[in-house]
Amino acid sequence: MSKASDRQMLSGAVLSMLDQALLSAVNFAIGLAFMRLTDKVDYGLYTQFFTLLLLSQVAQNALANAPMVSLAPRRRARGMQALAAILFRMQTVASFGVAAVAVAGVYFSVDIGLFPQLPVELAWPFAAAIIGQWGREFARKYSYIRLEPMRALLTDALFAGLLFGGLLLGIWLQRFGTGWVLGCMGAANLIAALVELHHARLRPLRAHGRAREPLRAAWQKARWSLPAVLVGWGSNYSFVYVVAAVVGVAATAEISAARLLMMPAGICIIAWGNSFAPRITRWLHRFEFQEVRRIIALSIVGLAAIIITYTSLLWLVFDLLVAYVIGPDYASVLNLSVLWALYFCVNAWRKVGATCLAGDGRFRELFHYSWIVFGTSLPLTILLTWKLGTAGAVIGMIAAELIDLSLTWGHGWRKLRRSQLAHRAS
Repeated sequence: MSKASDRQMLSGAVLSMLDQALLSAVNFAIGLAFMRLTDKVDYGLYTQFFTLLLLSQVAQNALANAPMVSLAPRRRARGMQALAAILFRMQTVASFGVAAVAVAGVYFSVDIGLFPQLPVELAWPFAAAIIGQWGREFARKYSYIRLEPMRALLTDALFAGLLFGGLLLGIWLQRFGTGWVLGCMGAANLIAALVELHHARLRPLRAHGRAREPLRAAWQKARWSLPAVLVGWGSNYSFVYVVAAVVGVAATAEISAARLLMMPAGICIIAWGNSFAPRITRWLHRFEFQEVRRIIALSIVGLAAIIITYTSLLWLVFDLLVAYVIGPDYASVLNLSVLWALYFCVNAWRKVGATCLAGDGRFRELFHYSWIVFGTSLPLTILLTWKLGTAGAVIGMIAAELIDLSLTWGHGWRKLRRSQLAHRAS
């Protein structure tokens, strides 16, 4: 690997980290606004909607982004563009279907009294947020696949600027709340997506050849990755609903605030994936296994060092954060944040391995790991939350990551390694 290529990778990783830092800043600012301007119940309500948006996001990633990451880097520019246009058509239809299910779900939940504190009018801004989210996530991932991380950063910068403008307007009008935030997210996402797709000259309505074969190839990836990420979401985010059911809606605000304080460290993991997933796919396709191993070693050490350093800084300035930023209602969340730091360290190690398996097209293995983890960790999380409160929920999350890590590296990585070494020997 040449020095120029190394510099390009480092530059891409830095831009991806800035991109994720920007998105994290947006979520952090929204969280702070809820802490300052609303009560814990409203923040807890927003947290549950936001968690469902994360579910929508992982579904979009499995249906469109993951197949595109696995298939597009192996094509030339025109073939890549044709594949992207076909996948965008498919995912647009799917996003409207998911939004319709979301609206029906909100109305049904209110009708049967499942969530008595849930206003039914939140269904429509929630649907708009889902549709806009799918568009922007596709647009930014297409930028990364084209190895243009600056375009992804510009897309998210436009999204952030529009969203901040909408939120400031809501604060000025004294209408800031869950519904206003979700509506602003939907509008900002949609505008940013349309601008970037126009710049990329993606023409989904034009003829790009027969769609059946690309969609069939994409489905061969998605049919394993979709259930895997849905079950993975259950493992990673069910704690919000477990805490709400066992401890109370207000407690979800506390555990979410603690996680929010650690997100500047967590974004490094996401940034790493955005920058290196397409490259790892190319290296594994070319059987350049030594390069993959080199990047893995550097990545695991580097991510752990960043998370530990950030946690130490958070510990030092936490009293100032309570006094000037988050307020006294959240003065007890530091210990929870430290537990979240441990979670992110394990998550980083696991994520590096999972990215390699996905790059090699091993979605079936990832699916099996996901349901094993979910089936074992959810009862444990419920039990620990019942015994230890919110801290028990985070400990349950750490246990889930450890189980997933052992499966990813103890089984999946060994199979990938044997396959790569066997090809080199042949």
